[in-house]
Amino acid sequence: MTISKETQALEETLQAKADTLRREIRNYERMAQRAIDFTDAVQLEQRSVVNLDWLKGCLGSENECIVCGSHTNQLNAVVSRLEAEVARVNGLSQALFENPIVDKEIEAAKNRLFEVQSQLHATRMDRLKLQQIESATKDSLSQVYVLIGRIQALLITFAAMNNVDDMGSRIEEIAAELRKLDAYFRNSGKAVREAMVDKELSGLIEEYAENFKLERRGIISLDKNELTLSFRRDDKKEYLWEVGSGANWMGYHIATFLALHQFLSKDELSHSPVFSFIVIDQPSQVYFPSAASGANQLDADAEGLKKLRVERDVDVRATKRIFEMLEAGLRAASYRYQIIVLEHADNSIWGEIPNTVEVENWKADGQGLIPSSWQR
Repeated sequence: MTISKETQALEETLQAKADTLRREIRNYERMAQRAIDFTDAVQLEQRSVVNLDWLKGCLGSENECIVCGSHTNQLNAVVSRLEAEVARVNGLSQALFENPIVDKEIEAAKNRLFEVQSQLHATRMDRLKLQQIESATKDSLSQVYVLIGRIQALLITFAAMNNVDDMGSRIEEIAAELRKLDAYFRNSGKAVREAMVDKELSGLIEEYAENFKLERRGIISLDKNELTLSFRRDDKKEYLWEVGSGANWMGYHIATFLALHQFLSKDELSHSPVFSFIVIDQPSQVYFPSAASGANQLDADAEGLKKLRVERDVDVRATKRIFEMLEAGLRAASYRYQIIVLEHADNSIWGEIPNTVEVENWKADGQGLIPSSWQR
């Protein structure tokens, strides 16, 4: 049984919907905050404006100016227009303060997000079950082949040892060697050392996750069997693919990479065969996804990026945070490894971050990671 393309496409579609709804909620929340700021500004102005009723009473029936004492018939009209304008601004401020439309939209968007996340969770669980079934099938077939190979080896051994009187003693010698090896591995402290490494890695991942301000779901551990992160809380275990958003997955993957390379950068592990560099491709994808054509909002000109920083300030700051965390990981490891990032975000976003260098910029037409001269 294999995972269908329909299941994968449904999961990708639901994830895209969830990300869109999160952006929609953030936009509504910013709109609500701006309305509150406007109302506060109007109320501040109200406290500093002269009482219009007092001003009208001071004019009297003879239209005498309270400042210079002259007589004019224009003052009442001016004060009336001022009074009408103040009433209009007060009404607008009150409408923004009391209008529940934005709150209703936020609540409706959160309800839709909950429904989409529930569907996404169910789809992921279905995919996980299919993966487990597929993996079990492959493992069973592999075990059959291994068993056949062992039987063949035993047959060859028995054929070679046929009519040999010391076969029993030879078997006993081999069994004794196996017992020695078993005792060695039991007493070598391998399990203890693994537990110590797991604890240290989990602590580093948690530290990076906290600095990344990621969603916390319990005690973090690196699952070596599933090759992913797991979260344990109240005897309940969840895997990374079961929780969180695209931004959460990206953040936890980067946190894990940084933790692993920080651990492997220690002096006693300087001869580790693990490569001393990481290549990360477009981590900002969760905030600024590319279109099917490859176009991306971060490829805009200077004026377009300036407008983008105003309209998508939260996402721009989140993208900059990625580069800040990468630099922090290098610093924690004393710069004993290198990070290569292929990214649409240019130095207008990460330019202030230390030890972050632009090697090449391929935004111009005809340029790219693969030179056009190779495409012949």
